[in-house]
Amino acid sequence: MSVFEEEKLPSSFLHEVVSKSQDTIVLRSNVRNLEECGKWALEFGDATKTEWNSRSSNPNGERFVCWKKFVCHHSGFMKVSADANKRSFSKNSNCNATINIKVKLDTATSRRKDSFIQVSKF
Repeated sequence: MSVFEEEKLPSSFLHEVVSKSQDTIVLRSNVRNLEECGKWALEFGDATKTEWNSRSSNPNGERFVCWKKFVCHHSGFMKVSADANKRSFSKNSNCNATINIKVKLDTATSRRKDSFIQVSKF
């Protein structure tokens, strides 16, 4: 179950919630490049007292300017399973929380098909 509070979103970016469901929240923001993706996740982590590790990214693609995927630091990503850990306390609690940030290309075609890309939106 998701506990989502709009006031916890990074204050240095503009946001618009598109949809909410039980386990997924889709929102639009004025993130423009890969550096701002990291800044957004860092500010979100500070506001929610969570930490996010970068799992994968693409700095320049054909359909997107860039995209970056973050996973909770309590996920099993790059960690030994809690059962196999022999050293000490493990942060691996198999948390499934992720943040996927995609920055769409700003072209005439994308502006025509997607009203969120229009410059006047953000």
